[in-house]
Amino acid sequence: MVAVMSLPEIESPAAATAGEPWRELFRSQAPRLLLYARQFAHEAAGAEDIVQEAFVRCWQRYGEGGRTTPALLFSAARTIGLDHLRARARRQQREAAVAPDPAAAEWFACPAEEAERAEAIALALQRLPSAQREVVVLRIWGDLRFAEIASVLAIPEDTASSRFRYALAALRDLLPASLLRP
Repeated sequence: MVAVMSLPEIESPAAATAGEPWRELFRSQAPRLLLYARQFAHEAAGAEDIVQEAFVRCWQRYGEGGRTTPALLFSAARTIGLDHLRARARRQQREAAVAPDPAAAEWFACPAEEAERAEAIALALQRLPSAQREVVVLRIWGDLRFAEIASVLAIPEDTASSRFRYALAALRDLLPASLLRP
């Protein structure tokens, strides 16, 4: 289950009207961005921080009108996520001598009856090369088209498409047939 984030209440009616495009963008994109951010943060709180910072950066850049696209939000989240990964790696290096690495948190929270399937998929996704995994997450959970994925990752559209195709083929090989849906 994806944590539901909410915007704080705005006191004045004029402020509420001015922020409405951003509220709608947040309502429609935050859950997708949160799933995408999980690959960088590996825990819900860190993913929420990445999503929040992505919205703040886009708001600072594009202002009250909310003239941004999902691809720009995903691009901001990617940049922040990569920064988060680098900071995490530096922190782990500093802490390695003191404490062992904590177990990785689950990527996806889900109902109990889907737990086995979700665990197998998460493990299979982790075994994919990061470039392929990122395209799969953006396409399936981010609901982005290949042109938007290409924009987010700064790669050609055909490369995004082929990475997705190769990733799906690899997932078919990695996942047990009983877990594959027709």
